[in-house]
Amino acid sequence: MARKNSKKIAVALEVGSYDSFDGVMDNQAMNVVYHAQELDLSEVSDYADEQRLNEFDVGDFDTPLLSDDELDEQAESLEGFDAARIAQVMASIDMIEETNVASSSTIDHHTQSSSWAGVEKAEQIVLEQAVEAEIALLEGPASTESVEAQATDVDQAPSFASVISSFNDEQVVHCVVEIANELDLRADNELIKAEEKGVENPNIQGTIKKARAQMVTKRAARVLLAVKADPVFINREINSGSSYGVYAIGKLGDMIKGLTEGAITNAINLACMKSLFAFRAAGAKFDMEAAKGAASRQYGLTKVNAAVRKHLVSHTVATGTASTQASSTMQALETLGVVTRSHQGKNPTFTLTSNPIVGKLEEIFGASRAA
Repeated sequence: MARKNSKKIAVALEVGSYDSFDGVMDNQAMNVVYHAQELDLSEVSDYADEQRLNEFDVGDFDTPLLSDDELDEQAESLEGFDAARIAQVMASIDMIEETNVASSSTIDHHTQSSSWAGVEKAEQIVLEQAVEAEIALLEGPASTESVEAQATDVDQAPSFASVISSFNDEQVVHCVVEIANELDLRADNELIKAEEKGVENPNIQGTIKKARAQMVTKRAARVLLAVKADPVFINREINSGSSYGVYAIGKLGDMIKGLTEGAITNAINLACMKSLFAFRAAGAKFDMEAAKGAASRQYGLTKVNAAVRKHLVSHTVATGTASTQASSTMQALETLGVVTRSHQGKNPTFTLTSNPIVGKLEEIFGASRAA
């Protein structure tokens, strides 16, 4: 169908008057209009016109043809006239016509039902496109916002608070009992080792006792459950004859209590954590040498590379104890899933993870606030 003719039909469909059609229009053209109307691609406002269309017979429809200017004027005077809408209907009409031509079938409103196969196929194509176009126009922006919101919900990591509150009382109480049993077993084992060596080490027993007060709680149990740390690590042998560090247990107790009940108070824990975030913000590598420099300012001044030394937040322990202090803090941070260790050599690299607990620590120390 000529593009000019399809425009007239499209405008007429919108205006609601079929008087604008050619007085001598073939059945094929009129049936195109008929089926476009059936697909609800038009809004026929004149009931009489609709009836005339439905009962149309060649020769009965001989109303005068409106000129192009008169047709445009009539369309533009219609309240809510939308040129884009006219274009959409025109495209639909043309598509039906092209489908009919391609199938080489002459459409006749009074022919047998089998002759409508081409039109029905075109109807389906146009209907699908019309629905898609309507959705894109009416729901496009809202749909995009919805998808973005869903993506945000999916991508956003759960908060530390939501994770530790997700466990039921039975799980928590069971974990509390396990923590208590493991700490008691560790205290007994340390006593046995001291007796075998013929020495006394009240500091070790004092560290375990303090850790017991900090960790044998429901809040601490929730933290270990959240980070998937089975309490058996307390007595786990790392190397033959070497268990998880007692001082790491003490540092762990301080971290857990600080995360759940108050502030982290251990000076080495504070220095290493602040330094970790400062190094990350600067894009610098945080290794065991940096951890030692965080524990001991003197060590940092003499042993840590000058290029990254400025990012350190350091405590003031003696250089000789920097290694023990730093390694115990980093071991505790690994247990909580705060950092990952790159290798087991003398100077491993530690990287902050994306676990919820890191988000909690970031709230405390900030991503780039070193002090």
